Amino acid sequence: MPIIDSIRFYTTVSRWEFLPAVFVGILIGIFMGAKSIQYLFSCGFVFTLIEGIVVFIILFNVGFMVNCWADWKVDELYKTKLYKAVKGMGRTKLGILVVIHIIVAIILAFHLTLVIDRIEISVLVWIGTFLGVTYSIEPFRFKRRGLLHSLIALPIFFIPGVYSYFLVSDLPLDSLYTILFVIMGLGVTVGHYALILISQAEDLPVDKKMNLYTPAVKWGLKKTLYISACLIKFYQLIFKPLIISSFITH
Repeated sequence: MPIIDSIRFYTTVSRWEFLPAVFVGILIGIFMGAKSIQYLFSCGFVFTLIEGIVVFIILFNVGFMVNCWADWKVDELYKTKLYKAVKGMGRTKLGILVVIHIIVAIILAFHLTLVIDRIEISVLVWIGTFLGVTYSIEPFRFKRRGLLHSLIALPIFFIPGVYSYFLVSDLPLDSLYTILFVIMGLGVTVGHYALILISQAEDLPVDKKMNLYTPAVKWGLKKTLYISACLIKFYQLIFKPLIISSFITH
C-alpha cells in the first residue's frame, strides 16, 4: 500500500478533524496548572511536556480507531468514508495498530509517572484507555447501554484536562487549587455532555434502526432534550461561577 494512502486511512480512522477541538481541554489543564510559561518551555521540562502531549494524541487516536473497528458495518451504510478507510487499511491491521498504540501509551505514561513522581498520570491513562475502548466493543459497549453512555464524557472532556494539569502541576491532590480545578473539570464535562445528548437526539432515527440503545433511543427524543437542557442549566448555575473563580484565583 502506498505510504500516502496509509497516512490518509490512518488520519481518517483517527478522526483528526476533531483533534483541534479536543486539544483545547489539554491546553486548559497545561496553562492553569503550570507555574509559569517559562517553566513549561524550560530545558528541564519541555521534553516531559512533549511526551505527555504525545500520550494524549495516541490515546485520542485509539478511541476513534476502536470505534471505527467496531462499527465498520454500521459505517458502511451511513459513514462510508470511515468504512472505506477501515477496508483499505484492513480490519486486522487496524486492530493490531490499536494494541500497539495502547502499549506505547501505557509505557510512556509509566515513564512520565517516574519522571515527575505523579501516579495520577498512569491512573488517568489506565481509566481513560479502558473507557475509550469499552465504549465501542463488547461485552461492555457503553455506547448502546443507555445511561452508561455518559461514561464516554470522562475520557473526552474530564480526563484530558485533569491529566494535563497533573502533568505540569506540583501541587498535591488535596490542595484547594487542585480541588477547584477538578470541580471545574467536572463542570465542563457536564456542560459538554449536554451537547452530546443533543447530537444523540439528531442521530435517533439511525441509531434506532441499527439497534444502538443510546440515551436518545432509550429515553426518547423529548426526554433526551429535556435532560440536556437541565444539564446545561445546572452547569450555568453551579459550575460556571466556580470555573470563573478558578481562572480569577489563578
